[in-house]
Amino acid sequence: MIREVAIEPSLIIELSKRYNSGWAKLLIDKFGIDKGVLKSKYPSAYPRKLHQEINERKLSDIEKTAAIELYTQLKQNQIKRRNTNWDPNIDWFRNSILEHSNRAFSDILVNKDIIRSEINEVIDFDDEKNGKTSNLDRLNNNFQSRIPRNNNDLVSQLVASFYYARRLIIVDSYFDPFKNVYNNPLIELISGLIDNKDRVNYPEVTIIKNEKDGRQIEQALSNNLSGRIPDGVTVKFLVYKEKAGKEEFHIRYIITDLAGLIIDPGFAQASDPNSTDKYTINLMDTMQYADFMNIYIDNPQLNFEVIEEYDVTNNHVNKII
Repeated sequence: MIREVAIEPSLIIELSKRYNSGWAKLLIDKFGIDKGVLKSKYPSAYPRKLHQEINERKLSDIEKTAAIELYTQLKQNQIKRRNTNWDPNIDWFRNSILEHSNRAFSDILVNKDIIRSEINEVIDFDDEKNGKTSNLDRLNNNFQSRIPRNNNDLVSQLVASFYYARRLIIVDSYFDPFKNVYNNPLIELISGLIDNKDRVNYPEVTIIKNEKDGRQIEQALSNNLSGRIPDGVTVKFLVYKEKAGKEEFHIRYIITDLAGLIIDPGFAQASDPNSTDKYTINLMDTMQYADFMNIYIDNPQLNFEVIEEYDVTNNHVNKII
């Protein structure tokens, strides 16, 4: 549901020109945290590549400003792809094709598919503007998905959406570390998010659950999760207690630095392996995302009391509160 789209620098320059302003607006309207379509920062030196191409084209000051303004709008909430490959002897498009073969982009937007790549994910604006295709509609995102309630499908969806997130927060009132129907998908999700990454790029992982039956979770963390957390990862567990008359802690969310999802019926896998139940996953809009970050992360003390807090590493449970 969170799609990472690579955009050729020359396409940004082309669309920023006055006679292409309609195309630029159409493109901008498809991007945003609330739409789940985010720009990939590929390569890591993307701004330098864009400025280099601007200078090589000898654009006027007005044209330079327009190109930078379009890039600024598109790069908001961008995905910072790490551990990328770059061959200085070939152009951006050919490099993006090679990078795509290592870890796929959702789409690659180019000014013109000059090498006829025959890759389905390539969106060729030259074809679009000449009325040859309608593949730009592929950027219309799916704001809701329904998937079978099992580990594999849920984890695959979340890893595809959040692989490049630096911060992952699971807000699930009913998360129960005493039960492996919660623990198993958590471990599989963490493993998927760190696959082929350097430790410096591992995400921060936080679990926020509700105080339910008075049982402290320290023993459950020691028995069921200590020893299963991948090396180099620390998972923070927070137990919130509702304050009277304040925010009701019920709906389940996953919030990251990229975007947020609402998950029903929660993070746990179905206890019956033959169950036909499904997860319903909805993309948060901008206002929801800001509200939930404020309620659960930025100012939780307004609605909750933190009654337990733990850091769990591979073989250790550290009780903070």
